[in-house]
Amino acid sequence: MKDNTTLIDVHHHYNPLFNTKLPEPLNSRLKNEMQWNWNIREDLEFISENKISYAILSYPVINSMLSASENIHLASMINESFATLMAKHRCLGAFAYLPYQDMQSALEEVEYALDTLHLDGVFLPTSIAGLELYDRYFDDFYRELNKRKALVFIHPTMEMKQADDKYENLLMGQMNEVTRAACELVYGGVLHRYPDIRFILSYGGGNVSFFSSRIIKGVVYPNLAQHSEKMNYPKGIEYYLKRFYYDTALPVHTNILNCLKMFVSRSQILYGSDYPFSPVSNILQNISHVKLTKYVDGDNLADCCENNTVQLLRAD
Repeated sequence: MKDNTTLIDVHHHYNPLFNTKLPEPLNSRLKNEMQWNWNIREDLEFISENKISYAILSYPVINSMLSASENIHLASMINESFATLMAKHRCLGAFAYLPYQDMQSALEEVEYALDTLHLDGVFLPTSIAGLELYDRYFDDFYRELNKRKALVFIHPTMEMKQADDKYENLLMGQMNEVTRAACELVYGGVLHRYPDIRFILSYGGGNVSFFSSRIIKGVVYPNLAQHSEKMNYPKGIEYYLKRFYYDTALPVHTNILNCLKMFVSRSQILYGSDYPFSPVSNILQNISHVKLTKYVDGDNLADCCENNTVQLLRAD
């Protein structure tokens, strides 16, 4: 039987400035990053061959070596380049890159990226300048995103030099980062105070589903739990953990997808590939796993993932 299943990929990386002559000193500071192989033609071939109807691009690197003003300029260039790609290729969307070192500039870029460029949402790293995601520094940012009912894609903080490391070595650390970020947002009261933000956790939420009972009991990150107040999560930890959306960019040969399927409603799971950092062989195995995973009523997880993402994008 012919497989007509299509997918929407919420975890798909691309550097839109590849082969772009950047002004100095950006060009010198980002030299290594610009040499990383970002080929849009190969990317589009991958999308077509794997029946991905829409891929939401994100620029995954946090450039800590740049000044605040340089990051403001970089964000504008990245987001405008994303918008150009979206206009040229209807199968592409994008999460906005933001200059988080300067929150006022980040807020201005949110307005520009979402209202003028019509990107799909924003990219939020798990750590910014050592601040936890519940830090009051982000209050105005979350307030604005809540007002907009924005999509927010949470991804581990990554420096470009890490992209050369072996994927499997990076993945476990990244999953731990996402797990902690989810706990910070829940214990810190962000999900309670800003209920209309739609957060997507990359890498299947890390270890959230696997350690959910321990997180709920407060024994995974005891310092977070002990220093939080129950008023931050009046409906209980489990309720807020189940409000996140979770992508399927998971390590192969694990049972985490089944843990995720048992922990959250099918409405909260979205497809994600982690292209091009995940080896294509891993991505193909994950696609097969997602397509073969069914619920007891016969619903296919892949179809659920696509329908869920369609509903999220329509709600923008």
